[in-house]
Amino acid sequence: MQELELRKELAELFNDHYRNARKWKKVHGGKVFGYYPVPGMSPEIISAAGVLPVSTWGKPIIPGQGRGHLPDWSCSLAQESLDAILSCTLYFLDGLVVPVICDTTKMFLSIFKQNADLPFLESLVIPCQLGRESSKAGYLAELQRFLGALEDFVGHKITDQALQEAIALSNANRALLRRLCLLFRQRPGQLPLKSYFELCEQAMFMPAEEYTGLLAKVVDYMEKHMSPGEVKKIPLFCIGKNIRPMEIWDLIEEAGGMVIDDLIYGGAANFVNDVRTDLPPLEALAEYWLNRFPFDSLFLQDKLRTDELVALVKNSGARGVLMINREFCEAQNFNYPIFKDALEEAGIPCLRLETGMETQASGQIKTRIEAFLEMLA
Repeated sequence: MQELELRKELAELFNDHYRNARKWKKVHGGKVFGYYPVPGMSPEIISAAGVLPVSTWGKPIIPGQGRGHLPDWSCSLAQESLDAILSCTLYFLDGLVVPVICDTTKMFLSIFKQNADLPFLESLVIPCQLGRESSKAGYLAELQRFLGALEDFVGHKITDQALQEAIALSNANRALLRRLCLLFRQRPGQLPLKSYFELCEQAMFMPAEEYTGLLAKVVDYMEKHMSPGEVKKIPLFCIGKNIRPMEIWDLIEEAGGMVIDDLIYGGAANFVNDVRTDLPPLEALAEYWLNRFPFDSLFLQDKLRTDELVALVKNSGARGVLMINREFCEAQNFNYPIFKDALEEAGIPCLRLETGMETQASGQIKTRIEAFLEMLA
């Protein structure tokens, strides 16, 4: 009975990502802000204001409406985020925050101002040159500016205590996600790869307190009812800027692969580390993002990045790397040859897959994955 109820709850959430956010707004009468889901965004600041933050990459009701407002070369994440707002998928939003991290996001806020009637629209400029001494100071000043704009909107001061409580709740969920990740790896084949990543992704769509309860139930069930086993499929390491398309995880499993570790935004990259609690909260949030493994669009000395990536892959036990690149993402295209050369020099095979947020040419992707896994076998 417990398993059936849990499966039903998860199926409903995965089918309607924003169900709990809409319910929260109706029950509490609070504000809900969307945020463009890219590295550098700190939803804890929004939560500390008493506002519910949700990602804008939910599947739009009517796809394609955003394409007329964006250049053809814009990535699918930008197109689908705009689709989600213009098609009324996110009709319940009271505001939107756009982290500026690439050329597309630089123009995004202006497009939303012209096409989305939202009371609160703000940008958050993310420093991209991580190796510069000025990056932390600049980012901290930007977080303080954003905090001030948020305080003006909600009409009250956002205290350090509120920020610390929001950080503590996020850290608690990161700890639960690390337990889920460990159980997933220790019990291969018992939780589908797609379901695992859908669970990770759900953190960006629902109230943090409710997500804590959901994760606790899943982790408790896995510990009590799923037995440890051996990995019988080919172990892979995945790296990428987005967790979608979800169908790609089914294709990997069907081809005989198993993801045992990743550096994916929305996946393990979001919970591998905690935000420090021994620093002033805004400083801790700035340090958290600046000290993480740099995603595409964030620049650090190539040697530092490649050495860390090679070490992570070797320590994971993976036999190959899948690089899941977002279509039309220039930053990922620039980084691909750097990562590829470093991995191959270390004797680690890699395969680059380029796709949109929803599956495109899944037959071709499946064939390439199968060929890659046959080579690894």
